[in-house]
Amino acid sequence: MHSVLAKQPTPLRLLLGAWMISGFVLSTLLSSVFYSSLAFPAYEPAIDSVEDILVAAITDSRLLLTKDRSSMYASFVGAKRETLEKEKEGGGILYQIGQHMKRHSQPMVEHQDGMVSRVEADRKNVILGMRISLTVNRFFSARKPLHISSGSLESTSLSWALRKRSPLEAPFNLV
Repeated sequence: MHSVLAKQPTPLRLLLGAWMISGFVLSTLLSSVFYSSLAFPAYEPAIDSVEDILVAAITDSRLLLTKDRSSMYASFVGAKRETLEKEKEGGGILYQIGQHMKRHSQPMVEHQDGMVSRVEADRKNVILGMRISLTVNRFFSARKPLHISSGSLESTSLSWALRKRSPLEAPFNLV
């Protein structure tokens, strides 16, 4: 007894064979894309501007840290609600960062030496500080590439450091 496929013409066999192979390739492709999307976390863009810091403070998407008992910490936590109305163009960034720091009762960085290790420990950590201190700490104690950006915040200059997510060697500088 012959099978049904043996009686069919050759072009139909080729078409069915091509259909089976393409189905196998497509199902393998789709399943590998699905598994890779489960294995890797979603990409989080680097914080490159003061507006990005403001968004991170409002949405709590990152943990904003600074040196404990520093003037910068005092200016964030001590910012009054009136500052929010006075800073129409800046969106009340001092007040918003202060509120973020109060919501997250995470301990701030005790010493300058701990800044880089806190950033390297968790991708969500962002250190706010003076650009020169972040650059020096990156040079002397960073084991991983760091991304340092800076921007102007009222009368003071603010810089931040976070784990690098791009292959760029030079830090992105907005000043």
